[in-house]
Amino acid sequence: MLPGAKRTHPPKILRPQPGGKGITALILAGGKAKRMGGIDKGLYKLADDRPIVEHVLSRIQPQVERVLISANRNREHYLHYGDTVVPDQKHRQWGPLAGVASAMQTPLGDYLLVCPCDAPQLPLDLCERLCQGWIVGETECILAHDGKRPQPLFCLLSSTLGLKIDAYLDAGQRRVEQFMLGLNHQVVDFSDQSSAFLNINTLEQIQGIHQDN
Repeated sequence: MLPGAKRTHPPKILRPQPGGKGITALILAGGKAKRMGGIDKGLYKLADDRPIVEHVLSRIQPQVERVLISANRNREHYLHYGDTVVPDQKHRQWGPLAGVASAMQTPLGDYLLVCPCDAPQLPLDLCERLCQGWIVGETECILAHDGKRPQPLFCLLSSTLGLKIDAYLDAGQRRVEQFMLGLNHQVVDFSDQSSAFLNINTLEQIQGIHQDN
């Protein structure tokens, strides 16, 4: 809705369809993992001998119609977990938005649900709750908030944002949160599940997950 405009009718909220119809998930696995010695985090196995990306997939797949994985290495391994593996195209290794931009060039539904590959405890109701904050015809982006800070890599995007993302990257910008806050966006409170947004960035964090399980 334009600034200063008044809504003349109740907002229409997005209602998830059975099987997540119209919603595609994108698991971001294209990072370099410098803080973990450059390992491919998504394929790192936890105590149950399952790679992290498999844990993420098991939680996100029931929420959507299909799953894409953004990956720039070990693509043949990631094919076991996603319908399609998408490498960075125009802006290779430019961070998460480069992966989103490449995904936007593939056939999608109306919405793209984004999550990182290193969050094995992500909310099982991520898609449902993000949809509840989406105003049809107005919202372009909706992101989670863990009670302390925004979590821009856990978000729902309109699949029409490809050109805006490309223009942002072409201008030399990479910051995900800055881009999203410049859109017609909403934020959804997940403070009741703050631990679900833990990103694995060190081997010590992996050990902590092992102990919790």
